[in-house]
Order: sequence, then C-alpha cells, then structure tokens
Amino acid sequence: MDNFRMESIKSEKNIVCEITFIVERDGSVSTIKASGDDESFNTEALIAVSKIEEKWIPAEINGQKVRSRYRVPLNITYSDDGETAKFPAGEDIFKKMVVSNLKIKNYTKNKICIISFAVDEKGRVRNIDVEGKSRKFNKDVEQAVSQINETWIPKMFRGTPIPSHIEINFEIN
Repeated sequence: MDNFRMESIKSEKNIVCEITFIVERDGSVSTIKASGDDESFNTEALIAVSKIEEKWIPAEINGQKVRSRYRVPLNITYSDDGETAKFPAGEDIFKKMVVSNLKIKNYTKNKICIISFAVDEKGRVRNIDVEGKSRKFNKDVEQAVSQINETWIPKMFRGTPIPSHIEINFEIN
C-alpha cells in the first residue's frame, strides 16, 4: 500500500484486480502480472509490487526451498458516506434566504415543493428545478433560489470537488 499512487488511478467506481507473481527460491519476486478491468489500477498494482525490496521467505517442500506462485486479489471500494454539497451557513439559512427573496404576501395557503439543483465543482448552483402543485409558486421559488449569490461547499471525492445533486423539501406555512 505504501507504494501505491492513488492519484494515478483514473476510475471513480469500485475496482478489482488480481496480482500474480512467483516467489523464487532465493526469496525474490518474478513474473508479476496484474489483471482486471481498469488498466490504470492494474499498472499501479504492478508498479507497487515491483517496488517491494524485501525478500520473501520461500516455500519449502521436504526441507528444500521451492518456487511458488502467489495470487493476491486487490480491490478499491469507494464509499459514498452520504455527504453532499453543503450551504456554508446551513440548509435552514438557505431556506430563509429563499423565503426572503419570495413575495410571501402572494401566498395565503400553505405551499410545499421540492427544490432540486446541481452544485458544480466550484460551488455554483446550476439547473434549478422546483416541483410542487402550484406552477406559479414553483416558478417564484425557482426565481428566489436563482437570486442567492452565495456559493456552496462542493461535494468532495478522493480529495477533489465534484458536481452533485441537491434536493430540499421547502414549505411555507
């Protein structure tokens, strides 16, 4: 693992490879191979194993050191910890900002909708969509969200900001 360069792996999905190699009678390693669906992972696995300088303790049969073949499965599992982009002051403050941009007097009854949008890698809100029963309310909420200039803290993946999707239940009583 110390020899692995994670930044060289291009995949963002869970990946698997199988490393095979021979431990020679003198404890050195030869014939290193890596097979799997992701070439960048296979290449890194080959490099990582070939950088190991320590000798192995060779296998023995009847007291004689013999060559032996090893098979080591490797996998990387990226877990989504549920974290998504965040509004710096919190979702409740975001909702209050939406309310302050709405013309509340236009609404006499409770209104409910779902605000959805993308937050890009720079924290900017994109592709706002509002769904609820009232077309006018949806349009007004969409306009209110688009007037908020503060950026979000983008979702991070492997230390890099990435776009993500946000859904917020929004209600005015």
